Amino acid sequence: MHLLVFCRCSVVVGCLVVASSLAVSACGGGTEIPVGRSASGTTITAATGDVLVLTLPENLTTGYNWSMTLSEGLSLDGEAYVQGEDAGDLVGAGGTHEWHIKVTATGKQTIDGVYRQEWDPTQSPEYFILTVDVR
Repeated sequence: MHLLVFCRCSVVVGCLVVASSLAVSACGGGTEIPVGRSASGTTITAATGDVLVLTLPENLTTGYNWSMTLSEGLSLDGEAYVQGEDAGDLVGAGGTHEWHIKVTATGKQTIDGVYRQEWDPTQSPEYFILTVDVR
């Protein structure tokens, strides 16, 4: 398994650059498969070349972020944090984090995520676990 700790964008401009690269990376081959929070704990089916578009709520302004681990048959094509539209200048307003994950090998693949404030070991983290059956 490869451990990938994804960006913690705090500058909207940087996220816009990443977001534009997401649109370009998703254009080549395969099917885009949307995946959300409700898919945690399930198994989905995909084919080599497909792109999983994983979208989860995240609140970087309070220090909460996702740390993701992808199995070797999955690769990160791009990611972006998008501040909520109604956030304005509100402190503590959240947004969503989107990852484009390309399916690169057959077999059982996994995405494992932990959502927490990394500096606080006393809290109970939220987990996201997805199995991808690649044919």
